[in-house]
Amino acid sequence: MQIIRKAVFTAIIGFVFSFTAGAELSVTDIENNKNGMSVTFNASLKISGISLSDGKIIFPVYANKGKVYRQFSVIKRDAALSLYNSLKSNIVSKNSSAISFKINKFKINNKESSIKAFASVIFEDVLETECRVMDGRYGLWVAWPSSKNGKNIQKQLEFIDKTLKIN
Repeated sequence: MQIIRKAVFTAIIGFVFSFTAGAELSVTDIENNKNGMSVTFNASLKISGISLSDGKIIFPVYANKGKVYRQFSVIKRDAALSLYNSLKSNIVSKNSSAISFKINKFKINNKESSIKAFASVIFEDVLETECRVMDGRYGLWVAWPSSKNGKNIQKQLEFIDKTLKIN
C-alpha cells in the first residue's frame, strides 16, 4: 500500500509545476472562441471553457448521471474579483514567473479501477483544480480536467510551458 501511495504521489508531482515561493497568479493571455474564453496564467497554465455571467467567473464543469461536479474554483474572493475584472476588461499581465502549488486533497481509490487516486491541486493559493491519477498501458499518469465532444477530447487544463512537466 505504501508503494502505491508513493507512486501515485510521484505521478502527480511529475505533472505539476516546480515549487517557487513568492510568485503570483497573473493572466498573461486571453483568447475568445466558440467554447468560451481560454485563459493563460503566468504564460504556463491554460484553462479553456471559461465564461462570465452576472459578475462571476463560470468555469467548465463535469456532468455525469445527473450530477454536476466542479473542476475549477477560485478560493479567494479578492482574487476572483481581480480575475473577473481582468477577463471582463481583457487586461493581461507580462508576469511569467513560475507557479507555486500544493496538493490540497489526496485520496487513494481502493476499488478495482484504472483510477488509482483523486487529488485536488491549488495553484498560487488561488486556483484549485481536481485531477485523477490513472493507471494505463504505460504506467501511472495524471488526468487533468477535460471534456468530450463527440469522439474528440477537449483539454480544459493545459500546461503551456512544457519544461514544467517531467517526461
